[in-house]
Amino acid sequence: MSINLEVFGFGFAPISNRAFMALSVVADLVSTLRYLNRGIIDTRPVSVYPILCELRMHIAAVRMGWTREDSGQKSQL
Repeated sequence: MSINLEVFGFGFAPISNRAFMALSVVADLVSTLRYLNRGIIDTRPVSVYPILCELRMHIAAVRMGWTREDSGQKSQL
């Protein structure tokens, strides 16, 4: 089974549940490292943390059936 993922507003791409779980684990790991080692990730010129958070929010929204165009109303993709 795959779901459609809106990739940073550039359209939809299919993503499998396994890939979703892998992205969730990576985002959780980065979040935990950021919490435990404050300043290490934030001091780098380009941080991957905001990108992973944005991607994780898109995945979660798509899995719940929400899109940006809904303006707060639930719809099925």
